[in-house]
Amino acid sequence: MTEKSTGDLITAVFAKTGYKITRDDPAFILVELNRLMLENEAAAIADKLSQVTDDFDKTATNNINLWIDTANQATGIFQKKISELEAKVSGLSLPDFLALAEKPVPEPASHNRTTDFYGLMVFTAGVLFGVIICLVIQNFK
Repeated sequence: MTEKSTGDLITAVFAKTGYKITRDDPAFILVELNRLMLENEAAAIADKLSQVTDDFDKTATNNINLWIDTANQATGIFQKKISELEAKVSGLSLPDFLALAEKPVPEPASHNRTTDFYGLMVFTAGVLFGVIICLVIQNFK
């Protein structure tokens, strides 16, 4: 502690309590001990915060690099598909190109609701059978 802060504390204690303490008072040992403990804890917290910040920076950098790599791969695939499409279309005459552009897109296959229902029933029966087997085994133990 500096001389000024010690003097300020002595004055503040006297002003509040009416007790006069000196620089050799044991209370200042406690104040100094408290200050040293706080400095030690603050240093430990600063070290931990620095470590967490470094870990965050590494993770964020890694994730950004992965995202960039994925974006570059997607761009490469897109460019390849565009090149393939250009090669396919470049040799066509205008009427052939228009005929290709007007070609209808096939409809997706429709689902058979009856087959879906029976599939769900078979799955449910299998689950129930498994539960019953487990309960029977539990009762015989």
